[in-house]
Amino acid sequence: MSELSGSAAASSLKSFRGPLLGGSTPSLESQIFQHIKPPQLKFTLASSPASNQRNHKFKQMFISLPVTYAALVLLASGVSGLPKRDSNCDDDNFDLVPRAKTLCSPGNWYNSTGAKPKCEACPAGYTCNGHQDPQSCDYGTYQPNVNSTTCIATVPGFYQDKEGQNASLPCYLGSYQPYGKQSFCYGAPSGRFQGQTGQKAVCGACCGWYTKLENFNTKVYKCPSNAPYSGEASGSGCQTTKQGCTPVGKCAQKANGACPDQTF
Repeated sequence: MSELSGSAAASSLKSFRGPLLGGSTPSLESQIFQHIKPPQLKFTLASSPASNQRNHKFKQMFISLPVTYAALVLLASGVSGLPKRDSNCDDDNFDLVPRAKTLCSPGNWYNSTGAKPKCEACPAGYTCNGHQDPQSCDYGTYQPNVNSTTCIATVPGFYQDKEGQNASLPCYLGSYQPYGKQSFCYGAPSGRFQGQTGQKAVCGACCGWYTKLENFNTKVYKCPSNAPYSGEASGSGCQTTKQGCTPVGKCAQKANGACPDQTF
């Protein structure tokens, strides 16, 4: 009597991996044997001379069983690749070929929670491509509408310093932003000021006027009579000698943001 078990068949597969797997991918073979366990079958074959030829054919058929089984696995891996095994996943719930996620139309997302999973409109401040969860708009961008696939960049004079927002914010008093898609505003430095919100530039202090020696200046001050001179947009304060220009009586920014003298 002679016996041929499933373990022997598995050994036959390993010896056959040269032509089947290219002879250079033991890691792929180990993946196959990790997930696929050939049936541990045992057969007892008659060894009488009359049945030798029949037994030989039967052995060849049985040896090819795990080889064929592995070939099917390789065929599947050519389409989707072998998935990584999760150590927390049990064998009964392991999917060899990952399932495709349900698709919704662009601007929507698939909500799989609740009693009735369904496609829902993408909320404001987010974008949806139809098959991922809503993605928040990044810093410097926003989206006021639902069902959106893109975010809107902030324009000069505005900013957004948070993610997932439905509006941009105007630069505050004493600040400005000359560029779009920004998450902050610059402060008006010494010698310059900004008395309006949502501005993309700053104003220079007029001749005979000054600002505080700090950033985020919101207004200018007239030089005192004992030191009536200052240069235009100068951050050095007031002087007792003329600074290359004649002091002016007014230095007021207009309501629309226009500067009284120089604009930077």
